[in-house]
Amino acid sequence: MNDSHTQGLRAIAEQAADWYLRIEEEGGVPLTVRQAFVHWLKASPTHIEEFMRVRATHAQLTGMDVSELPDVDALLQQARSNVIALTQAPGDSALHETRSPRKSIPWATAASLLITALLLGLFAAMPPDSINDEAVTGSFYETALGEQRSVLLSDGSVVELNTLSKLRVEFRDDARLVELVAGEAVFEVAKDPMRPFRVDAGAAFVKAVGTRFNVYRQSAQTIVTVVEGRVEVSRPPTVPTSPNSEAAGEIAQLPIVELVPGDQVAVTAGGLISAPAVVDTNKAIAWTDRRLVFDGDNLASVARELNRYNREQLVIADPELAEEPISGVFYANDPDTLFAFLEAVGGMRVETDANGWTLYPATGTD
Repeated sequence: MNDSHTQGLRAIAEQAADWYLRIEEEGGVPLTVRQAFVHWLKASPTHIEEFMRVRATHAQLTGMDVSELPDVDALLQQARSNVIALTQAPGDSALHETRSPRKSIPWATAASLLITALLLGLFAAMPPDSINDEAVTGSFYETALGEQRSVLLSDGSVVELNTLSKLRVEFRDDARLVELVAGEAVFEVAKDPMRPFRVDAGAAFVKAVGTRFNVYRQSAQTIVTVVEGRVEVSRPPTVPTSPNSEAAGEIAQLPIVELVPGDQVAVTAGGLISAPAVVDTNKAIAWTDRRLVFDGDNLASVARELNRYNREQLVIADPELAEEPISGVFYANDPDTLFAFLEAVGGMRVETDANGWTLYPATGTD
C-alpha cells in the first residue's frame, strides 16, 4: 500500500471519528448535520466501514453490547463488488472497482440499507424535541505543527487545513461565514446560491458560491488562488485604504477583484489587492500531498516553508545565500531530501544541532 493511499485512509478514519463525536453530542443533532453525514457515508464504502470501526471500538470501550451493532461485513463486500461507477472521496484514490456478475444487490441498495440501519440506530433513541433544525454555529477547528486535517462542514463543503491553521465557522440562514484566523486552507464549497460562502482572512474577504480555492494567510499578506469556479476578493469595510502605500506597478486600488481558475492575488495587511496573476494551481495546493514545490524561489522562502512543518528549524547562515534560487519538489516531512539536494547540486553544507539545521554557503566555509 503506497504512502498516499495510507494517508488517505488515515484521513478517512479521522473524519469518521469526527462524525461519531458530532452525532453523539448531547442536545440534539441539527438537520443540516444529519444531511451532511448521510452525504459523507454515501461517498464511499470505505467511509461506511471506517465509521463502523469507530462505533464498534467505542462500544467495546464503554461496555456496550457489540452484538447490537449492524453486521455490515457482507453488505460492504457486496457493495465493493457491485460498483459500476463510484465518485471518489477525497483521499480515497485506491478505489477502482469493477462489476461482478455473481452479485445481485447493487451498491446503491446495499449502501442505502446500511445507512438506514445506521440512522435508525443513531437517531431513533433521541426524543423528538432533541432534534432541531438550527444551523451549526461557532464551530472551531485547528491544526498543530506539521498536522493537516480534512473537515467536512455541515453544508457538505470540505476544508483541507494545513499546518498551524485555525478556522472558525458560523452558518446562518442567509450566509455561510468562515474565518481563517491563521494558516492556510483549501476550500471546496458546496453550491448554495441562497447562502453565499464567505471567507474572512484578515485584510481579505473571499466570496464563493460553488468552487475550490486556496487561502494562505501570512503576517504581511494573504494569498488567494482559485483552482475551480469563480470567487470575488475584496477588502473588508473596516480596512482603510492609503494611496501612498501602493507599490509601483504591482498593487492596484481595486475594491473587488473577480478571479477565475488559475488566478492568484495577494492582499496586503493594509487591504491593497494585487492585479491577478496566472499561476500553476498544482503548485499552490501541492501541500495537500505534503509536497513543497519551488520554481526559482529563493532559499529564504524555501526555509520559511520547510519550517512551517517541522519543530526543528532551518537557519541560513549567510544573507547572500538566502537569495539563491531553488527549483525542485520536496516533501515537508522529509527535510533530509532537501538537504541532500542542496549539498549535491548547490555545494552547500548543512550542520545539525539541538535546534535544527544551519545552512552554510559551501563545503569548508562559514
